[in-house]
Amino acid sequence: MKKIKNTNAPEFISHPIAAQDEPEATEAVMNGEPRSESAPEAEPLEGEKVGESEARGDESDAFLSADEQRLFSEDAETELERPEKQWTSPRRVDSAGRGIWVLLGVLAVLALVGAGLFFWFQNANGKSRATKDYQGTITSLWTDRVDESKKIKAAVETIVDLKGISGLQVLLNTEKESLGSEIPRLSTMSVPADYSVDQSDLVDFLIDYKDYLSTVLTILSTSDVASITARQLTDMVSTGQEVGREAGLIRLNSDFIRQDMNTAVFEVMPQNLKRMIEDAKALILGKTAQDEADKLAKQKDLQDVQDTVEAFLQAYIELDIDAAQALLTDSAGRTYELFAMGSDAIVDFLVVSTVEKEDYYIIVVKVTREVAQPPISGAITEVTFDRVTSSQEFQVIKESDAWKIRYVEFLEQD
Repeated sequence: MKKIKNTNAPEFISHPIAAQDEPEATEAVMNGEPRSESAPEAEPLEGEKVGESEARGDESDAFLSADEQRLFSEDAETELERPEKQWTSPRRVDSAGRGIWVLLGVLAVLALVGAGLFFWFQNANGKSRATKDYQGTITSLWTDRVDESKKIKAAVETIVDLKGISGLQVLLNTEKESLGSEIPRLSTMSVPADYSVDQSDLVDFLIDYKDYLSTVLTILSTSDVASITARQLTDMVSTGQEVGREAGLIRLNSDFIRQDMNTAVFEVMPQNLKRMIEDAKALILGKTAQDEADKLAKQKDLQDVQDTVEAFLQAYIELDIDAAQALLTDSAGRTYELFAMGSDAIVDFLVVSTVEKEDYYIIVVKVTREVAQPPISGAITEVTFDRVTSSQEFQVIKESDAWKIRYVEFLEQD
């Protein structure tokens, strides 16, 4: 059937207002903004279609079948949806891409931070373990020094003179040997950087402590106490005080050593030993002086005893009865008859030996006498003398502060 064109229908033209609104609608679609409720349901993509669509209005539908209207409506919706897909999709893709890159960047930063923290904790744990090991070693060594110092103090308190120093010598020698093995080990061990200065000070102290103990042992092992000089004793005391100050500084400067060495090792011990040695020297020197005096007195007595015997024999040879009699004790003078030997005359003598008894001396003398030989009747008319040598004993005793002869062997009567 032929369609008749309605000539009475008004002719639609592009409305000025619609033309002005077109760019705004298009811009809104391109920016992904929702369409206004007052806007037409289907809006063509291009400007001219917008005006044409508005001009036709609803009356143009009268010339289209139902199928044509449906197809036209679907095409219009498709055209309206296309600009939105073309303009919004790239922005969404770009935004999503940027989000992925940002996420990856954050993850990378977190990974780096995590790795840094891991290595930092590993390093910190390693340092902490090394520090604890070092502190444990030094604490054990220092505890041994503290314990030994207490033992030395106890030994010093029990000593009253040099006769009781053997126990102290054993303790000092044990500590000295222990230090001799500890010092090389400390000098070569690994030390945390924070403790390098403290370690050096500790080794220096232990060396000085060992030398101090050696000085004390040298003095105590001297057999001739009288030969120990006052300078040696003074140096021992001053060295002990100096090493004691070093021990105190080691304790104060340490952040983990909690015990002090007993100060008796550095103060009481050297002072007590100095006093005991000085007392012993005084006794020894006093005894030595007395012994020397006794020795001189003894030598004088021996000489006086010999002089008494020799003076007696000389008086006897010279027939000086008064001088000889004065050298005899009272009892011997009353007993012996001097010069009663008749023809036997002492012509020479020699002191052979002197023996000291409890309260007297025995003097042995070789005496040479001339013994007269009577003439042989008928042949020899003159008297001859034969020399006879014999050993004679004299006993000499002190009487009234003078040495006197109480016994003369050759004067004894058979």
